[in-house]
Amino acid sequence: MIDLEGYSRKLKELKRKAQDATIENRLLVDRESKDIESSGKPRVYNMQDDQDNQLETQEEDADDKVAKLMNYTLRQYEEWEKKQKDKKIKDDSSDMKQLAMFSYDKGVSNLNRFRTDKTTTEREVQIQVNSKTGKVNIQDEKKLVNDLAKNLTKTANKRYMVTKKKLDARSKDSSAEGYINERNKHFNEKLDRESRYGEEQN
Repeated sequence: MIDLEGYSRKLKELKRKAQDATIENRLLVDRESKDIESSGKPRVYNMQDDQDNQLETQEEDADDKVAKLMNYTLRQYEEWEKKQKDKKIKDDSSDMKQLAMFSYDKGVSNLNRFRTDKTTTEREVQIQVNSKTGKVNIQDEKKLVNDLAKNLTKTANKRYMVTKKKLDARSKDSSAEGYINERNKHFNEKLDRESRYGEEQN
């Protein structure tokens, strides 16, 4: 049987070591930036001094870190964890925004590629300002609107085909064609029947 608790302990140890290394790196960067600010030159390292200082700072940092960790409340930890999740969601959504902006820019550049100087000057002539209301009236060019519609349809069809292929691949995995052999197929069908029978009993 798999020892999940052992793996969990090892994972926690590795996380703790990674966090210790991050803290140590930050302290070294801070110390070095203070040295540069005070003397105007970066510090020249001596291996022996560095090892001695490192041992001292590790002991002090470990004590400080343990004291800090022992003073956190559960509520503070939950707030910190929530902030981390929110930050991840914002990062993911910003990636989607960048992707959408890239797609938009690409679509506009594709449309502009087909335009000529003649269509640009015609377009400028078609923009009219109503002097009474101050509203701008623009007569859309049918060619540009049709090009935009074609591009959007083409993009939607591409996305549909990609999604359809993914769904077909998933259904193929669960269909009879996705089985390794006939014996495996019968075994999986038996498991499905038993799981359905168990659900009906509940």
